[in-house]
Formats: sequence, C-alpha cells, structure tokens
Amino acid sequence: EAAVQYARALRFAGGLDAAELARLFDSYAEEALVTGLYEESVKARLSALGLYRELDDRLRIGETLSRLTNAFTRLGRNQEAEEASLESIELLESLPHGRELAWAYAVQAYARMLSRDNDAGVAWARKAVTAAVAAGDREVEAYGLNMAGTSLIMAGRFDEGVRDLERSLVIADEENLEVFRMSALNMLGTGLGEMMELEPAETWLRECIAFAEAYELWPVYPRAWLALVHVYRGRWDEGAALAGSVLRGLHDPISEVSALIALGRVRARRGDPGAFDALDRALEISRPGGHLQRLGHVHAARAEAAWLVGDAERTLVEAQAVYALALEKRHLWFAGELAYWQWKVEGLDAPPDWIAEPYRLQLAGEPAAAAESWRVRGCPYEAARTLADADDEAVLAELDALGARPAADALRRAGGTRSARARVRPQRRGHRQALERGRGRGVG
Repeated sequence: EAAVQYARALRFAGGLDAAELARLFDSYAEEALVTGLYEESVKARLSALGLYRELDDRLRIGETLSRLTNAFTRLGRNQEAEEASLESIELLESLPHGRELAWAYAVQAYARMLSRDNDAGVAWARKAVTAAVAAGDREVEAYGLNMAGTSLIMAGRFDEGVRDLERSLVIADEENLEVFRMSALNMLGTGLGEMMELEPAETWLRECIAFAEAYELWPVYPRAWLALVHVYRGRWDEGAALAGSVLRGLHDPISEVSALIALGRVRARRGDPGAFDALDRALEISRPGGHLQRLGHVHAARAEAAWLVGDAERTLVEAQAVYALALEKRHLWFAGELAYWQWKVEGLDAPPDWIAEPYRLQLAGEPAAAAESWRVRGCPYEAARTLADADDEAVLAELDALGARPAADALRRAGGTRSARARVRPQRRGHRQALERGRGRGVG
C-alpha cells in the first residue's frame, strides 16, 4: 500500500521543488525494492540521482548510488551494481564520514558476498560495522553484521556466520527494523541451504516466509529456495509444486533461477520431459550476472541432467563450464559437485582435497562413508546414488521409492559388473570435441 501511495503521489508531484521530488522518488524506490518491484525501484532511484546531480548534493548522490546497487543486483545487472557501489564509496570518502559511508561499505560487502569473495566480504562488512557504531547507526550495524555472517557461512565457517546473523536479528528486533529482520532470516535460510545444511535452512526459510507474508515484504526468493530444500531432502512432489507456484506468480530473476533449478532437478531425476527446458531458461537468466552463486548451481544441475540421459560429453562440458571459478572462489559444494560429474565421465585429473565431505569421500573411493554423510544431511537420493556408483544393487528399492527411474535403470543396466560410472567413458579426443561443441552452443 505504501508503494502504491508513493506512486500515486509522484503522479501529482509536478509542483514540488527538485529536492522534495528527489526525496519522494527515494521513498518510492525503497518501498518498491522491499516489495519486489525492482524495475520500478531502479527507475525511481535513477530519477532521484539525476535530481541530486542537478542540485550538486554530493552526499545524496553518494547515498543514492549505494542504494542503487541493491536494486541493480536483484535484476542481474551486476556490473552496473558494482560500478554504482564503488563510485559511491569514492565520493562519500571525500566528504565528512557518517552513516552514508557506513552504508556504502555495507553495500560493497553485499557485492563481495554475492560474488563469493568471502574474505573481502567479511572485511568490508567489518568496516561497515565499525563505521556504523562510530555514527551511532544501529540499522547499518545490523546490515554489516548480516553481510559478515553470510560471507562467513559461504566460507564454511558456520558457527561464526550464524552468530553474526543472529546478532543482526537481535538489533533488528530491538530497533523494529522489519527489512533487516527479513534480510537476516533470508540469509540464514538461503545461505545454509547453499551449504547443504538443510535442516536449519528449512527452519529459517519457513520463519522468513511467514514474516515476509505477515509484513507484506517479498517472500518469493525464500519460497524458491524452500523448493530446492524440499528437492534435496527427497520431497520431490512438494519441491516441484512449490517451484511451480513461484513460476506461476509474480517473481524476480533470481527467484526464477532457483525455482527453475528445483523443477529441472526433479524432472531429470524422475526421467520426466522438460528438464532442459527449465535448465536452459535458468542458464539464460544466470549468464548476465556472471555470479558463481547462480552459474555454479545451474551448471551442476545441467551436468546431472545430461548424465541421467546418458550424454557423457555434455556432462563433461557442463561440469567444466564454471569449475575453474568454483575452485577460485573455493566453494565447497559447487566445486565438489562439478568435480563429481567430471569424475563420473573420467574427465577429472585430481579433485581438490577441500571440497564438501560427501564428494571428497566418494572421489577418494569411500562410497559407504560418503553415503552416510549424505544421510546425515537428509539427502536420500544423493545417498542412494553414491551407493549405486559402487554397484550396490540393494539401493534399487530406495531409488524406485523416490521415483528415480533414470538412476535405477542405469544401475540395472550395469548388471553388477562395474559401476554405472564406467558405462559411458568418452575418450580424450571426445572431451576436446565436446568442449568445442559446448563453446559453439554458448555453454559456460
């Protein structure tokens, strides 16, 4: 209602002076941002920015640039987001320091977190918290703690990360900061989900969705991620239904990607048609941003889908597409899954020793231990798939119960002679040809 009212006010704002009109655009942009109207938020911020430039109000120019970063990012316009963030810091550091600079530091922490530059994300976030405390601004302090906690979770430092995010929650509650309570809940749910800490992720996501719906904030991204959590915990019907509801309603690009991955994974694992329809669309949306956060997830799902239809060459292309980036960012799970799919088609020379535990154990020749690691995480399909790779036909009943027809059929075809992994083994020349074809199709 606030967003609608601000939009109505702007239609009758012709008599306002430039400063008043700019503030009105700012107010609308903020309400649009937290209710999912990202295009409108960008347009309003750009209008405000133009007015502040006319007024030569450097403080407001710097603050508006930093706030543009968030809306640009929601639309996948990451290069513009980065440029706006860095320009805001350069400008605000030349002025007397205050909450605006602290906010700009927190926004840069957000940009680094999204890029999975975890050490830099923590460093910028700590800088934001220090500046916020000096300025006596608890809102920005909550924001900085939020960003520090999320980057720590992405680095696998879960206890530290959750502690910072819970401190952010406390401040948000004490200061009645609805948006930052929502943000902390969202980061706890989606961050732990990406790190396959699925049980706590589900708890936080459900709390986040309930809070967002109660306060008319944007619940779509946590709903898309809850769909993914359902899929990874073996609840494929629930995951597909929730992903479908996200895609049928109002959604934004980053929520669409997550919902499409959930849908694509389920279709591929069941052998249903349309897996690559969903995953092609997910890749199309993910490419402009260039973030591992989306591309690692998409290409891992695409590698799995290719393997399940017996296309080893395409499996290799997909698994190698952003593998170097996953290694560079030291992402435990994306590097682990992408290494796994390369291993499945004899395309991996040597996996790193720091990847996520289930993949590390399986690639080290310990399938029973790897399967148990998956079970502890609540992932029945991954546990059964791990044992199927070792020709354990006892898992056929588990795969059948899940509806995992392609994986079950592959194990039956293997006949207990060797692992299903060895059934499709492209030669090195085939690897090169696959990569060239993939580049020609624009894969990666």
